[in-house]
Amino acid sequence: MKTDQDNLIDQLRNLGLRPEDINRHATQLKRAVNGEVERTFPMVDTCRPDNGSMLGLPQQVRASAGHGYLGFVLAAGAASRYSQPLHHLSEAIEGESDASIESCLRDLAREGALSWPLPESLARLVARPEASRGLTQDELGQLKEAIQLPKALMPCVKEGTTFLSLKHWEHAALGSLSGEVYVAPAGRTADFLAEIAKAKGSQYGNPELKSVVLEQGPDLSTIRFRKDLSPYIDSQGQASLVPAGHGAITKLFPAAKALIPEADSLFIRNIDNIMGSGRQATSASLQFLTLHRLLLAAVKKIREKLALQQIDEAEAAARDLMRQILPGLEIRLENRKMSSQSVPFDALKQLQQYIFHTIVSDQPSLGELQALYARPVNLMGQVPNTGRDVGGTPCFIERKVGSPRIKVSLELPHISASDRHKFLADAAIATHFNPGFCAVEIPPDPSYYTERNEDFWIMAEKTYRGESVIYFETVIYELVGNSSFANMAFVEVPRLVFNPHKALKDAMNQSLANWT
Repeated sequence: MKTDQDNLIDQLRNLGLRPEDINRHATQLKRAVNGEVERTFPMVDTCRPDNGSMLGLPQQVRASAGHGYLGFVLAAGAASRYSQPLHHLSEAIEGESDASIESCLRDLAREGALSWPLPESLARLVARPEASRGLTQDELGQLKEAIQLPKALMPCVKEGTTFLSLKHWEHAALGSLSGEVYVAPAGRTADFLAEIAKAKGSQYGNPELKSVVLEQGPDLSTIRFRKDLSPYIDSQGQASLVPAGHGAITKLFPAAKALIPEADSLFIRNIDNIMGSGRQATSASLQFLTLHRLLLAAVKKIREKLALQQIDEAEAAARDLMRQILPGLEIRLENRKMSSQSVPFDALKQLQQYIFHTIVSDQPSLGELQALYARPVNLMGQVPNTGRDVGGTPCFIERKVGSPRIKVSLELPHISASDRHKFLADAAIATHFNPGFCAVEIPPDPSYYTERNEDFWIMAEKTYRGESVIYFETVIYELVGNSSFANMAFVEVPRLVFNPHKALKDAMNQSLANWT
């Protein structure tokens, strides 16, 4: 006879989840609830240009900088926060009350909605609220669908151009990408492909650019738990699925490569961060990809030479990269011949310490260095902080007080109130924030980040259908921007590439001319 646990395991598998993942999430949540795991990490310092932990973009740009990269866009998020001003209208449509619908439309017009980028059908009604009287069931359904579109399919300028179209135009302007991948909500592949086809057919599009869509399905989800750590079961007796955060999307990296095999890396951005396809933004992207390729090519060469135990050649490749990336650094090994005072693997150790800021043994073995250089090569683009910005912060932390420090793009839930005051309140200390750009080498293992990750996750606490629930969630930038998991470097990118659209009012009065 099957137990409740057996039935739950069967249900999870039928939903497309891996029971071992859910069990791991439950174990982590139990540790957090019992106070066995720290929710914040002690900060040691921020990463800045003046302490050598923030690189600058190269002046020279390779013509083929985008070759080998897939534009990889996180576009599975709903538009609930973005379209929050439309929630009352959505409720009025549900109630099918002509008077309520018209009243909500007039309220929106008073709030300035005539200057917001709205779906065409809604924009017409905001301009003429009286036209909403007597809408048919089909018309009401279409209006509700327009309000509840994924953000990628929402317009972000008055002309009606969607976030998805603008992102394709940004990729097209680079001219050398190996392809583009969009992570879409479940069931939206056809809608995404149709919108991409429209974007390709415009004067700014590139019909030759390979475009694919991957869905954030159940395999990238987890389940809600009650505070007593029992699974939340709904009225139909089903476990309640919820996305496990953007960090789960790292599982899709090898799938993207399988669809476009000539790529070895991803150029990752959020769908709602618009930079446009103008000359300056495009140049910044190509500089960024050029730097990542410089790092990646050197590490690939070092891997090859270490595998063949050609230590001199590996050391030479390390020294050459450091001269290019950190020209002011005094390298003790100035030629390919080791002097009598030289330490074995000195340049290889220095590269890990000075560029990737990895903890290395005093006298590393060949095996230790092979393992370190085998890790993916990731570059995180950080924008200058204006002094009013709050978000993911490039910094050095200790997992616990007194432990070896690591470098990570740390999210606010993992930063204590005292560290926020000490480090983040001063723009001279928190000089940069938010990884607007990421270039990430694709590891062959889909679980590369998730199975190594014990510390960098968030216990989400929400109210769901009137009941307090918790669930396991990760943030992608804490995983790929982490010196525990990758050969990772931070680099400053210009502020002009960072234009997040978190609310409809962020795009107020913006037109297509702003971005092309």
